[in-house]
Amino acid sequence: AEQYHLNAPGESPGHTLQVFLKRHLVNEFAYASVPGGAVLGYRWPLHKYLQADGERRVKVVAKDDPDGMRSITLVKVAQRLPGFSLLEVTIKTGRTHQIRVHLASQGHAIAGDEKYGDFDLNRRLHRHGLKRMFLHAWRLQFNHPASGARTELLAPLPPDLACFIPSTP
Repeated sequence: AEQYHLNAPGESPGHTLQVFLKRHLVNEFAYASVPGGAVLGYRWPLHKYLQADGERRVKVVAKDDPDGMRSITLVKVAQRLPGFSLLEVTIKTGRTHQIRVHLASQGHAIAGDEKYGDFDLNRRLHRHGLKRMFLHAWRLQFNHPASGARTELLAPLPPDLACFIPSTP
């Protein structure tokens, strides 16, 4: 298996990816599994805040909320499964928990999401072998910072998630 390191000297890969996303220099494509069916794209602002115990949370807010940050999540159903849908998600903005919050706000929490998810469903899924959130970044596209060439990184669905899909994309 190949590993890719996408970061500037002295910066963490997560920080570098956030900078790329905020400057619209990268497209991220993810797979998510959610209970139920119909899902659309979302263009609602997100507001990040701290709870009293210091835990970071994010919520959807009204379009005119002064604390809301523009966020765009494009969603299409990649595969319908019994009781679930495998989604192909594209984010156009890099907000904290963006995919998780947009989907959960519309009643389509990601399977296994312990922060914004359906906790009863997550317990049942855990008993069936889902040990983590079913969210996986499978493709990143960006212009290489040195050469300018369009670059695409692919990562297949890992085995611990692929085993839940009858025919893995």
